[in-house]
Amino acid sequence: MKPSTNLVGHTGTTRKHALKFGFKEKCPPGTVLIKRVTKEDLIKAKNQTRRLNPYYDIKYKMRQNDHFSFMSFYPKDGQVFHGASASMEVIEVDGVSGTQSSGASIMIAKNVLGGKPISVIQFGWEINYHNYGDNITRFIISWLSGGSQNTGCENMNCPGYIQLSHGTTPGTIIPQGDIELSVSLDKNTGNWFLHFVDNDNEVLGYFPKELFNNLADADNVQMGGSVNSNYEEPSPKMGTGYLPSDSRSITAAKFNRVRLANQNDMWIPPYRKIDKIYMYNDLNKTYYDIKELLDDGTEGYSFAYGGPGGWTQQPI
Repeated sequence: MKPSTNLVGHTGTTRKHALKFGFKEKCPPGTVLIKRVTKEDLIKAKNQTRRLNPYYDIKYKMRQNDHFSFMSFYPKDGQVFHGASASMEVIEVDGVSGTQSSGASIMIAKNVLGGKPISVIQFGWEINYHNYGDNITRFIISWLSGGSQNTGCENMNCPGYIQLSHGTTPGTIIPQGDIELSVSLDKNTGNWFLHFVDNDNEVLGYFPKELFNNLADADNVQMGGSVNSNYEEPSPKMGTGYLPSDSRSITAAKFNRVRLANQNDMWIPPYRKIDKIYMYNDLNKTYYDIKELLDDGTEGYSFAYGGPGGWTQQPI
């Protein structure tokens, strides 16, 4: 299956410095990669260290011992989002222990501000020894559908996300570099398609509309970094381990070419005159921080995030 429509202004590219990932040997035509789910996978999924929730309640996330530096975008009153896209730097974060995780992601959601069940799609990269048994950077996806059942899943650990790529699947190892990904709504089917923009907008897979009880559109997009660690253990590095500092933040990790698909299915950069833009950082800025960057004409709307970590929290 492919999207029945293409959003205006986002046809996909193959940049010279674009990161390539996935298996070199592709599946034969008409077949896709399928991961064999083991009992161990199901146990890990049930006890995964990073729970999927939008970062709208800092106190709640603190109790989960997650820490984050995120940009949050809301459309103007009466408007909605139909997609989100950005190029994110993939970092081989060093020093992440077996009880910690560190990564970056894009999240598109509905009903984040409460009142109704939350639905979320998330994708990006992470290092998570608990989930994978190593400290290698991997491509990850997650989804959540709120309501009485409150269902959700990470990667391919349960039915939900439909794999379409012949060579790239959730859990795939990603080398350090830049990767541009997007998710967009196909209004004709109601499905949300995940694209590898740098690879001629390859369709990696899709999230069927039947997964969600209220994701016919979105009212929030979040992008940035997050980490997790056990209580009484210093939090790990986020991004490169450097804090955003100057107008271009050369050393800090970055999201570039941030674009949002509006309800007219056009990809546009965020603008404060059009969108409500907030920066969320749950700890003192000596640990992690986030900062909008000046547009130098090449990378579009960008921001830098991350920091050295080292925060230790006692059990509540």
